[in-house]
Amino acid sequence: IEKNLITSKLRPGYAMALREVGRMDDAVDMLQAVLRDDPSDYQTARNLATIYLGKKDYFKAREYLEMARRSRSNEPDVHHFIGTCCLKTDDLECAVLSYTRAVELEPENLLYRTEYAKVLYRLSEVDDARKKGLQRAALEQFDKILTRYETDPSIPESEKDPEIYANRGRIYFSLGHHDKALGDFRKAVKMDHHRVD
Repeated sequence: IEKNLITSKLRPGYAMALREVGRMDDAVDMLQAVLRDDPSDYQTARNLATIYLGKKDYFKAREYLEMARRSRSNEPDVHHFIGTCCLKTDDLECAVLSYTRAVELEPENLLYRTEYAKVLYRLSEVDDARKKGLQRAALEQFDKILTRYETDPSIPESEKDPEIYANRGRIYFSLGHHDKALGDFRKAVKMDHHRVD
């Protein structure tokens, strides 16, 4: 009854209010009804994706993010979140494509570039046929990130990811550049004293 009394323009906002008071199922039902009426409604698709991301239902979240992407293909955060869903469901190829697009659309976004670099590295560890090319691509991204770390004083130490140094060090080690690898491992340990790898 509640859904029928609310005009279509008010339903998305009302659904998000329902979400905030813990009526998640009602919120989802209402948002899905809005999307049935208008499948190109970007914000409603984003809101549904956010709900499913919160529930860690990455398949469902990706479904709604893909709808949002079809409505607005130049939104870098949508590509980033699709990449995250792909990564969480072990679809590394999809993650690379989505993070690539996010970085193309917003090259200065350090979070997007960091996720992109990490997935390139992860893929290089499981794809022997493309290992060298993926390592080169990951090194290029790690270098860009670390240049920002070392030259941009606005980035707090707490936001610098020691995994970037550690992963670059692992690539250097596998390529036989042991001195460079050791330097990166030292930096990673200095940033995170609890590391044992």
